[in-house]
Amino acid sequence: MAAEKKTLFVMHGTVSITAGVPVQLSATSLLTTSIFMESHRDNTGLIYYSDSSANALAGALSHVLSPCDKTVLTGDNHKGQIYPIDLSDVWVDASTNSDLVVSYIRRANQA
Repeated sequence: MAAEKKTLFVMHGTVSITAGVPVQLSATSLLTTSIFMESHRDNTGLIYYSDSSANALAGALSHVLSPCDKTVLTGDNHKGQIYPIDLSDVWVDASTNSDLVVSYIRRANQA
């Protein structure tokens, strides 16, 4: 029997954020097909995320995570081809200093 291919999320890192100062999930290019992000349970404010530093600032063009909220970002799917996401293109900001966002990236693994 052929080995079953499993997809796993592995921890990428934890980012501590200064309110009003958007940061990238990764300072260098890192491609993946999916990113799982979680707002830390001890956060006291909101986490904002977007595809640019300007959009990650608390505004109409950002997405929001409350404490303990989770989201999965996936690459574009065009005719069955999944295009990767670059972690350096994902920006996060917070409404409260020192709030944390934890990120996990998708890895394919052979069983």
